[in-house]
Amino acid sequence: MFDTQENRYITRGVNEQVPKEIQQRCFQLIDEKVKQEDVQLDYLQIFECRG
Repeated sequence: MFDTQENRYITRGVNEQVPKEIQQRCFQLIDEKVKQEDVQLDYLQIFECRG
């Protein structure tokens, strides 16, 4: 499902409220998980950010 980096989607609220650097880091985390053979991801990934 995450074979390509072409189509990446986020909600409008995330786009408006979360800094771009954090959005990019979330996509990097997904890319790292995809490389792990024993991990399966579905179409919806949820991140909980604490600050």
